[in-house]
Amino acid sequence: SVDVHKAASDHCVYMAGQGKHECMAWCGTSSQQTEATLVSWSKSINSRFVGLAFQDIYKSNSLGVAEWLDPYYTAVMLAAMQASTPVATPLTRKTPNLLSVRQHPAIKLLDSIEAFLEGGLVTLMPKAVGWWVERSVTTYALENMVYSEMSAMESVNTSIRDIRNHLTKVIGTGNVAGTKGNIERITLARLRAQVSAGTIKAFNKGSIIATDLGDSFSVTYTAAPTFPVNFIKLEATFVATI
Repeated sequence: SVDVHKAASDHCVYMAGQGKHECMAWCGTSSQQTEATLVSWSKSINSRFVGLAFQDIYKSNSLGVAEWLDPYYTAVMLAAMQASTPVATPLTRKTPNLLSVRQHPAIKLLDSIEAFLEGGLVTLMPKAVGWWVERSVTTYALENMVYSEMSAMESVNTSIRDIRNHLTKVIGTGNVAGTKGNIERITLARLRAQVSAGTIKAFNKGSIIATDLGDSFSVTYTAAPTFPVNFIKLEATFVATI
């Protein structure tokens, strides 16, 4: 239900704060919902941490028998795809292992795909053979490239978790003259490692600031997450001779 999905979002918000372990959620709507209901469902969640699936999938079960599965199974499949690929890997145009897909009979995917993407609904679209993920968007309703892509949010979450995990090793040591510099060096080293691994795209070295608060430190940095390539614009000019 929408309330359960809001609770999942609230959990992710908590884990990004006091929980200190950023995470994300894949959710599935009830089966065979209309386009208007689906868009409303997504907007009610409105979370950068949540991806929402709405289509039934036709897959073989453990006995080798094909059966229709509700959208929450689609969400499990998408979560597995994200978890089994490197951090920040877009699901855009990735092909899940399934036999078929269905949605409310009144929905025509080619006519509704833009509304679904803008409405924060992850859609499986037909291709020449099989189906692929059109884009792994979040349910975040405002325009923000960082918050509107599940893979970009995975990039953000992983960057923060990684740096926090390394900085917590300083806890319990003495705050001496070199502690501030050491914290900034740790942060710089981790950000460089994240760029090398493709976890993030880039960072601003000058933005790394450790502020000494006596028995604690506040650390800030600015970075660009790894975004998916969703579009390529091609412009060509042809002339008689060159």
